[in-house]
Amino acid sequence: MENVISVLIVDDQQIITQGLTSLLAFQEELEVVGTASDNFIAEDFVRNNHVDVVLMDFNMPEVDGIQCTKNLLAINPNLKILILTSYDDVGLVRESIHHGAMGFLLKNIDKDELITAIKTVYMNKQYLGISIQGLVINSFLEHQKVEWSPNNPAQGNGDQFLYTKREIEVLREIAKGKTSQQIASELFISLNTVETHRKNILSKSEAKNMTELINFANKSGII
Repeated sequence: MENVISVLIVDDQQIITQGLTSLLAFQEELEVVGTASDNFIAEDFVRNNHVDVVLMDFNMPEVDGIQCTKNLLAINPNLKILILTSYDDVGLVRESIHHGAMGFLLKNIDKDELITAIKTVYMNKQYLGISIQGLVINSFLEHQKVEWSPNNPAQGNGDQFLYTKREIEVLREIAKGKTSQQIASELFISLNTVETHRKNILSKSEAKNMTELINFANKSGII
């Protein structure tokens, strides 16, 4: 690689930014050009400096990593963003990639994998951490298939709607009357992820609204 890859670290924990900076300090092909503790500092840095790859924490004050990713890409669409988090949630992985992140890593990765991930996304290729790959595969193996129609609760209409384990968990929490924010805290996922699950649940059904869906789900024993 002819060019040195410029890296911006976005994380509200100073010990993390210092650790990552030290970890990458002696890599000839990489250079940590800055750190940011929140979305607004990151936006300002990206506007005024050249950045190739952003290491993005998810759980930050005011603006989470998903929204920050969207904001930074709006400023510079050529940025390559790697989500670096402690949350091993498949929904968060999907949401991150959907909103423009090029990769997803857990903070327990080793140095070699981190460097590989940075170089991979810099080459405009997606990268999922090794532990995340297993999580994604398991989510496909553990999905739950539910056959029913809210418009014909007695027998269903033969359509099959595929709900993930997480979507059913979210539906159960909704049925308890919890808000999206409460569900996010309860399941350790982002507010955006909860809202995405809500939309996915409705789109997979014939229910006109969440109330209709919950009523049938209760009667059918789904929740």
